[in-house]
Amino acid sequence: MLPGLLCLVLLLAAIGCGGAEPATATPEPTATRAAAAAAPTPDIAATVAAAVTAALAEQVPASPPTATPEPTAEAEPDGTATPEPAAESSPEPTPRPTATPRPRPTATPRPAPTAAPTPTAPPPTSTPAPEPTPLPPTATPEPTATPEPTPVPYQVVAINAGFDHTCARFSDDSVRCWGSNVGGQLDASELFTYAAVSPGGAFTCGIRSDGARAGAPSCWGANVIPGRLQPPRGLELQSISSGYDHVCGLQLDNTAVCWNSNNTHRQSDVPKGETFTAITSGAEHTCGLRADGSVICWGRNNRGQSNPPAGERFTAISSGRALTCGLREDGGVSCWGSALGLNGLPTDEQFVALAAGGEFACGLRADGSLLCWGRSAERELEPPVVQNFVAVSAGDRHACGLRANGEVACWGENYLGQATAPWDLGKKPEQ
Repeated sequence: MLPGLLCLVLLLAAIGCGGAEPATATPEPTATRAAAAAAPTPDIAATVAAAVTAALAEQVPASPPTATPEPTAEAEPDGTATPEPAAESSPEPTPRPTATPRPRPTATPRPAPTAAPTPTAPPPTSTPAPEPTPLPPTATPEPTATPEPTPVPYQVVAINAGFDHTCARFSDDSVRCWGSNVGGQLDASELFTYAAVSPGGAFTCGIRSDGARAGAPSCWGANVIPGRLQPPRGLELQSISSGYDHVCGLQLDNTAVCWNSNNTHRQSDVPKGETFTAITSGAEHTCGLRADGSVICWGRNNRGQSNPPAGERFTAISSGRALTCGLREDGGVSCWGSALGLNGLPTDEQFVALAAGGEFACGLRADGSLLCWGRSAERELEPPVVQNFVAVSAGDRHACGLRANGEVACWGENYLGQATAPWDLGKKPEQ
């Protein structure tokens, strides 16, 4: 189609421009030439270009319009103009209009076919460690009121037998005594409380636990020597032991101090430079237990009560009138002093505690039972059948035991009531 159009264009151009030598025009009359000059000459080239453009528009997509070529200048009407011969070469073709590309819809690219993966053996899977379960947010606990402390039941927590009287200490550190009161030894002050109590001959002493005087010794009852019963000022004791007429205490630095009577037997003369873990007072002698388990005694020694066995080691000691006993590390017991107090001394028994009296002694077994030996003047070797005791104490001719529930049982001499615990012993005075 395009070659044909090109030939048509060339033909029309040849017709419009002349393809042969122009013949000599026959002169026309002047008026006729003037009229012809005034008439408009058809623009053959423009017509051909328009036709070509229209034909191309039908075949090629619309393109931006090209500028129409300026019409060929007409010859001035100054006479007969001889047109110049056309060039032998073909006229220049009209430039082809640039086609404006129409927007084509963009095709959605098809996904490239994925090759099937070559099956491979799955890697060994390890059991994943369980993730820790997150803890729920902890709510801030509401402040709780401090619970009230459970009140300690009012009951006896310690029992101590003197020569002719007995004293009990209660869970509130109050003290109550019974038996002989010839010197006022039963009259413990109700204004004070005590961490320990020890009855002697006609007096009683204790270690206070109240207020600023805590640790200070306090005594009440008869003065053997006027003004000597009260302890020296400024003492602070961890334990106390009363004899028949003297008192000894163990200070916080483990040194011993004694006061009241100090007759010719010098039972209150503590050896210098000695320290102890325990101290015990007899009628007229005193013994101290050293940290290495050895024992040293001083004071009266008429029956050997101040001669402990050499080489033996003890964990506890207790002195009576003229008798002293020690609890060995293996639970066995050794006694020295009055021969009567050695009667029936057990050699194959084991004890957890012991107490020496006038001329007898008692040992507490681990099962709470008691065994007593020595001289039996007032049945002091016959403790109650029901014996579930946790502590034992011996006086001159009587003894008392304390059970776990606070009950007190006494036996032996009772002519002054020292072996008869009050029936209301477990009740507070105000009840």
